[in-house]
Amino acid sequence: MLGPWSLARRISAADWKLVAEFISDEASRRQNKRKHLEKVWKEIDRQLRMEPMPKLDEEGKPLTGAGWMSALELPLQAGALELLNSDSRRLMFPTEQNFFSAHSAINDEEIRDLEESIIVPGLDEFSKRAVEAINPGQKQKIDQDALDEIVEGSLNHHHGLYDFRGAWDNLNAEALKYGTLVGRMAMVRPDVSYNQFRGTSKNPIPVVIPQSIKNTLLDDTMIATLHEGLMIGPSTIYRYWHTLEDLRKAAAKGSKDPASPTGGWMGANLRGLEPLSEDTRSIQVLKYEGDLLVPRSTGQPIFVENVMISVVVGKSDSKTTSRVFRYQEQAFPFRSTFHHPYHQEDLNSPYGSSPLMKGMPVQAAASDALNKTMDAAALKNKPPVAWNPQDHYLEAMGGPDLFPGAQWKAQKNSIEVFDRIGDPSAMFAIFSGLLQQYADVTGVSAPRLGAQTKSHQTAFAIDTEQTRGMTRTTDYVRSVNQGPMQTMLSMEYEMIRENMKKTMVYLPKQRGYIEIDGSMLPSVAWFEPHGAGGPIEEQELLQTRFAALQQALQIEVQRRDAGEQGMDFEAVQKEILEKGMWQDVEKFFASADTPPEGGPGVPGSSGIISEEPLAALAQLQGGG
Repeated sequence: MLGPWSLARRISAADWKLVAEFISDEASRRQNKRKHLEKVWKEIDRQLRMEPMPKLDEEGKPLTGAGWMSALELPLQAGALELLNSDSRRLMFPTEQNFFSAHSAINDEEIRDLEESIIVPGLDEFSKRAVEAINPGQKQKIDQDALDEIVEGSLNHHHGLYDFRGAWDNLNAEALKYGTLVGRMAMVRPDVSYNQFRGTSKNPIPVVIPQSIKNTLLDDTMIATLHEGLMIGPSTIYRYWHTLEDLRKAAAKGSKDPASPTGGWMGANLRGLEPLSEDTRSIQVLKYEGDLLVPRSTGQPIFVENVMISVVVGKSDSKTTSRVFRYQEQAFPFRSTFHHPYHQEDLNSPYGSSPLMKGMPVQAAASDALNKTMDAAALKNKPPVAWNPQDHYLEAMGGPDLFPGAQWKAQKNSIEVFDRIGDPSAMFAIFSGLLQQYADVTGVSAPRLGAQTKSHQTAFAIDTEQTRGMTRTTDYVRSVNQGPMQTMLSMEYEMIRENMKKTMVYLPKQRGYIEIDGSMLPSVAWFEPHGAGGPIEEQELLQTRFAALQQALQIEVQRRDAGEQGMDFEAVQKEILEKGMWQDVEKFFASADTPPEGGPGVPGSSGIISEEPLAALAQLQGGG
């Protein structure tokens, strides 16, 4: 097997042509295989725009005489997307705390280097001079908590340089609409990527780039295993349109070195090309990322891992042609792409299903029922009439004029009113049933939208209805945190370690800054995205914590009575608080020789809990 570094040197022009044809054919095959999904996505887009369905006859032609008919599209899909995306953001990103935790592996050598390079916060004034003044000749030690906080701070610093949470809003919207979110991690300049000013970074940073699944073709083939046991990983093809002139300018300015982040250009292959359509100057670009088995005109095929190959599809001599115009070697051993389904229904398909895909036919039926209800009501309010053209009075009027209290001078049986056309009551019943069906399918019920389903409900009952309706959204956010979010944080951290220059990073817990670069960060770190937790879990957590605190305060009385003889009551208290999901329980306990402010410590007590623990407990229970 040849490494990717040798591909650009050893493959011929004829071989590159075979690569371009393979990528172009593979993109067409993947698109044809998912045509049924693209029809659904197109219909969802129409519904989100609230664009009414055109009135067509059985042959698909515009319906004659349909100008009087109602043509409204319900906002069910648009409202559901707004609510589901808002709930996903709230569950994924808590307001007052970090949405993830870092767990670093302590390496003695790395710790020593870090201690030599930075001052770890923990003092009132975060500077080397302050530390030297208080502890002359002594270095501040770095423990596990400080190291984890530095790792978290480095990631949060980069998240603040661009609209990180807004990028995830777009990713979640793609999953909620089309069933699959697709994102990329890339080193870009934040001002170029998002056209906004945040922070002071002038260097490229790792950025989450949302991708539309409509322009992304996922690998739908079974993973192939060669006889040597080498596994070919899945590939991703991005499809988009680009201006040919821009590509030529980029190729002229870019490097030919495939290992360079801005390199790998083959500008000569863009010569003599024309756009596929004369109506636009844009040209189709296919970007292939992943492993590739390169066919060759002569000799054995070449297998390369983790490469990015860009193909342009245009016209040359009035014929459609495909050419490779850029070949890039990935700087990291992982793919830049991550994707995740909202709900996986087919093991043989990489695409998922979504609430809006499930609600699409119900929305269409409900909109149709509403329009027919209004049409039936219009016929009832102003029914059609038949009149005798031999009635000279009506003939002179041009027919009977319909309005409340109208009177006509007509012959017997000259006018007949057709007021039994349509049944608004029956159509409205169907419409109401479809609204309930939509709520059942998508989970966007009236309580989640702020409505009250029953009169005289208590606040607790309303809250319970709302939290139950969020169960599916909570499960989705959990799956994202355990899947693509964790993957993204790990990819981002590796990019930071490789590219981060000397930067001032703010640590919220210490309320101060440290200056670090990527080389100072530990080589091994694991990330745990926890988000805000589900709404029901938050209530249960508060109750669990309060119950644990009650037990700890009650044991304080036993500690004083026993005088700390025999059983280690402080250890019991710490165990109870830890089981009660309290974080950093050591802050509740002070040493006996360090009494709290306001009076001396009590022998045998922690010094933090009041001299009257039962009184303190009663105060907590009373809410004081």
